[in-house]
Amino acid sequence: MNFQTEEGLASYKEKVYYNSQVFKSLFGGSPSDFATKVIWPAGPNLEQMKFISDKYAVPLNYVKGINLADECINMQSAPQLQAYLNPSFGCTTVTKDNIIGQTLDLFDLELCIIRDHDSLYVTMPPYLCLLGMGPKLAMCTNHLFDKVDYLAGTPISQIRRQVLRFSTLDEAVHYLLNVKPTTAVNLMLTDGTATVNVELTPKGAIVFEAGPGKADSVFAHTNHVIKSFQDDKSCSRLNTARDLLLNFGKSVPEVLDAPGVVQPLANGFGTIVSVWIDMKEKILAYRDPQEKTYRQLRL
Repeated sequence: MNFQTEEGLASYKEKVYYNSQVFKSLFGGSPSDFATKVIWPAGPNLEQMKFISDKYAVPLNYVKGINLADECINMQSAPQLQAYLNPSFGCTTVTKDNIIGQTLDLFDLELCIIRDHDSLYVTMPPYLCLLGMGPKLAMCTNHLFDKVDYLAGTPISQIRRQVLRFSTLDEAVHYLLNVKPTTAVNLMLTDGTATVNVELTPKGAIVFEAGPGKADSVFAHTNHVIKSFQDDKSCSRLNTARDLLLNFGKSVPEVLDAPGVVQPLANGFGTIVSVWIDMKEKILAYRDPQEKTYRQLRL
């Protein structure tokens, strides 16, 4: 495995330690305490977790536990989470002309961009994949609240990595229509010529197309199941993003940076990074809150 971080090794280890402290404060236990809740099948995801464990001398159960962050949030297991469990929690994902992007609205965690062969992952060290760009597909995501059944399905972190391994949108959508997740998540996927948005829940998947000729080639999503992109008025961030896309012709980066979409950091929560991906040009661009311009990486 050709695994490189965009930061140095020492910096990565510092991020692992910092995130472990945040995890403990939010969920009331070490990541290792949660690792045994899931049966982890053999395959590339488990091999990658073992690789990270060996490379950084981090216990494997710790890496597995971090990979259950989505499920831990939906378990609402810690009093510290209650202030965030509302429509302001999560992310805003948007697309226009098959460029996709999102604000990553989370607790003030340390992130790292990983280059693995022909893929770029935006991760929470160690290993937790949040979004990224594979050889053929790119993916953004946002949290959906739902019940959790650890033993009945596939962890959300593993689903995110798996969709980036597919060669076509059809393959990825087929997988999402048939996989059983442990809880819910929203995924926006593009191959650079067409874009789909998939609301994935334990009850099934709903697919929205946003390719050429579909809803003016734009789409946006926040943190709840929607019935209609055009008509859903239940979230102010979604309302702002839709208005900027449809009525003002704003680009994806402009929408991500707009007041009402980006969430200022307050009390340890807010937009910790904004990312947009141009799959056609193989560009992943990211901007931290304190930065004025996006930094770009290419596959």
